[in-house]
Amino acid sequence: MSSAFTKATIEFVDESLKGTVPETDVVPTVGTSVAPETVTSK
Repeated sequence: MSSAFTKATIEFVDESLKGTVPETDVVPTVGTSVAPETVTSK
């Protein structure tokens, strides 16, 4: 589970650094993708 969460985090940071995706589009997408992983990790 942690590896999946790490991958999602890396992808989010990578996109943020690129700045190719608007924050308004990235935030909801990442929030939806990361939320289940976060709940599972806890």
